[in-house]
Amino acid sequence: EMGSVEAEGVGMPPEPPEPPPQEEGMPPPPDPLEDHVVEALVADVGAGTCDGKMAPLPPGPPFATAAQFERLRVAIDSRNAEVKGTIERRYQHELGEWQKADDEFKAEEKERAAGLAGAKRRSKIVLTREEGMLKALELQEQKIEWLNAELKSEKDRAKGMWDAQSRAEAVRAKQLLEAVRGPEAVTRLQDQLHLAVAERERALALPRGARNAVERMQLEHEKVELLKTVRMDIFRIREAMLEEGRRRRYLYEEEQAFSQAELRRLRDLDETTRERTECIQMIFKNYVETTAARDALNDAMMEELEGSPTELEEYSSSAYQNSFVQHKAHSECLEAMVTTRLAGRRREARGLAENIGLATLQVPPHPDQWMPKAERARHEEELYALKLRLDATVRQVSGWGVYCYDFLLLPITPSVSC
Repeated sequence: EMGSVEAEGVGMPPEPPEPPPQEEGMPPPPDPLEDHVVEALVADVGAGTCDGKMAPLPPGPPFATAAQFERLRVAIDSRNAEVKGTIERRYQHELGEWQKADDEFKAEEKERAAGLAGAKRRSKIVLTREEGMLKALELQEQKIEWLNAELKSEKDRAKGMWDAQSRAEAVRAKQLLEAVRGPEAVTRLQDQLHLAVAERERALALPRGARNAVERMQLEHEKVELLKTVRMDIFRIREAMLEEGRRRRYLYEEEQAFSQAELRRLRDLDETTRERTECIQMIFKNYVETTAARDALNDAMMEELEGSPTELEEYSSSAYQNSFVQHKAHSECLEAMVTTRLAGRRREARGLAENIGLATLQVPPHPDQWMPKAERARHEEELYALKLRLDATVRQVSGWGVYCYDFLLLPITPSVSC
């Protein structure tokens, strides 16, 4: 409030009114204002009662004199000077206090800025170290995932080899059994054929021992019956020997097809094993180099961060640039190798499935399944023709009593050779 004294016009005494013009015949001017009133007003001005207000002169008459006005002006000027000094001193005091507080604030702000920069720098160092650890962990997780895929592929490969070994053992056991059974069956059929031929010779020689015509007719009838039986036996033996030939041919074809499939599988397995071994060795080597390059990059980043007094926006040291280029090259090379190995695993799985399918499909089925329809029809026609000949022989012997002609005993041309 003291600073508004000048704005309100405090200390500007009112101008004394001009005395009325003296005219002849008028009374003299009134008495002046009493001095004690002026002194009281001066005391109020000195005490600050009139600060910010007009000096309250009593309305006339009586009016203040020029001396009284000067006394009041001097008091007002003195009060104004005193108030101005007080205001100036208060302003200088407050300005000093503000300057001191401002200096303290600037110092504290500088300390806070330095602390914030240090905190940001330390935080950047911690985050960089954590990022390096996360990158290393991610690389290890990729390695573990890749190893799990290789382990699964190895299990599938072991299962395929076990299946191949089981098939080989089954085929070998079948070969051994057929090697023992086949000669015995052929020998038994040969013995049966020899006995059947001897029985045929004996049947043909029966009529020669007849002593008369009646006995000859009886022997002829007995010969026909025996020849029918022998012919059916020979036909059965012939079909059994043809079947043995088919079984042996099937066994040989199966052995050839299985051997070819196994040879192809072993060649593919040898090639894929060499490729897999070399690729895995290169991947492991590149994993080590990538890990070392990543560690070198982290060390270069940490060294530059710890050597800088402030937070870095980007890295510019030569060690960082060289480490970054090496890490990028090793990472790209590792990614390309892992992708190549993934394609190799897929090719191995596809080759394993194809080898299993070839080992199954290349082995011919049983002759009853692969025999062509034409051969089967011809085979049935031969059986039907043989039946007709036998029926004709029976009718000739039983109805007409004629002899059995030798063309009935001619061998039938086989339709399927062993």
